[in-house]
Amino acid sequence: MAKEPTEVQTTIYEGFEGDRKEVQTTVPVLDPHELLDYLQTECKLVCPLEKVRKYWKHLRENGNPFALAFPGSDSHVPFTIYGDELTLGKDAKDKVTGIFLQLTLFKPRAARQGMWLICAVQDAVMVHDNMQTLKPLLEHIVWSCNLAFEGRYPCVSKDGAPLGGLKAQKAGAEFAGGARFACCEYRGDWKWHERTLRLLRTPVSKKCCFLCDAEATDNALRYYDVADGAAWRTTQLDTNGFLAKAIRPGVQSLLAMTAFSKWFSGNEAMLHLLEQSHKWRILPRIQVITHATPIASLEKMPWGG
Repeated sequence: MAKEPTEVQTTIYEGFEGDRKEVQTTVPVLDPHELLDYLQTECKLVCPLEKVRKYWKHLRENGNPFALAFPGSDSHVPFTIYGDELTLGKDAKDKVTGIFLQLTLFKPRAARQGMWLICAVQDAVMVHDNMQTLKPLLEHIVWSCNLAFEGRYPCVSKDGAPLGGLKAQKAGAEFAGGARFACCEYRGDWKWHERTLRLLRTPVSKKCCFLCDAEATDNALRYYDVADGAAWRTTQLDTNGFLAKAIRPGVQSLLAMTAFSKWFSGNEAMLHLLEQSHKWRILPRIQVITHATPIASLEKMPWGG
């Protein structure tokens, strides 16, 4: 089932720099809900239930607002969506933006065994203005993530069209073993967060922090002032400040579009991710394997939690 991607319509550039136009095309996306069910049924990659319960218990005991407001059960298996820009070959300009899925508690020795590519787009053809290329792809992924939360295959496509092929055969079926999943982490490098959250402030701009007014200068707001009385400490942004100063106006950012969690809406989703952003980690670039790559000795691979 996970071998049949969904063709998602989006906008890309056609032609060469200086003489190109925007055109409609489709990009194959491996639906997260199908991939998650495939991993447990075909790859036998099943997270031990006690590890899942321990995960949620630990978050609640430590006052994590996401876990405290979580409407699901302690058996919802956590997973991660991760975005990154990758370089192909030796040409530093030949880049691809990839979106990956990880099982949050799966900790194999080789990191490449724990990442699965959902979709990829060559950076040179992406229309970054108003997220014209990424937005339809992300909206489809959000829809699929919510199906994973319910633990059931859809009866129609995202746009309400009838399903065909293998997808129609699974219509309305529950996941194997009654499994359900929850997207609990959203990760990426700084460029990924800049694009999807529509950040105005980045590590390479003068205003280099999206959580305060720290600057990449030698002035009073210099970011490298780590003293208790550093000037930037009094400029940390609340939610309203973040909305007004740190993100681009216009099209919704991923924060506003996301129903990754149906239990956050509007500015509540923005506030939640703003709070969690203090904990974001930039992951190292790693080799990627596809969903079809065989995984050896799964029973010996460790699960965190």
